[in-house]
Amino acid sequence: MRSIYTKFALEQKTGAGKPAGVFVMDKKTTKDVAGQVVGRVKTLQGKELDGFMGQYFERTWDHFDVNQQGRLDVLDMPAFMKYIASD
Repeated sequence: MRSIYTKFALEQKTGAGKPAGVFVMDKKTTKDVAGQVVGRVKTLQGKELDGFMGQYFERTWDHFDVNQQGRLDVLDMPAFMKYIASD
C-alpha cells in the first residue's frame, strides 16, 4: 500500500487547487500496477501476462467502478488486487 500511495496514486485537489488528502487511482495506472502484482503473484510474464490481463482486467475494473467514474479510491486497491489475482 505504501508503494501505491507514494508512486501511483493521484491526489485530488480542492476548488482552490490545494491538495485535498483524497487519493484515487485511474484506470491506466491501476492496470499497470495490477500487471505488476499479477505477474509477481502468478509468475506470469510476456504473452501469458498480456493474455491474463486482457481476459480479467476489464471485468475486474467494472466490478469495482460501479458508478463508472473512471477512477477508484486508493483504499480499494488491496481488494482489487486480491480479486484480480484470485483463481
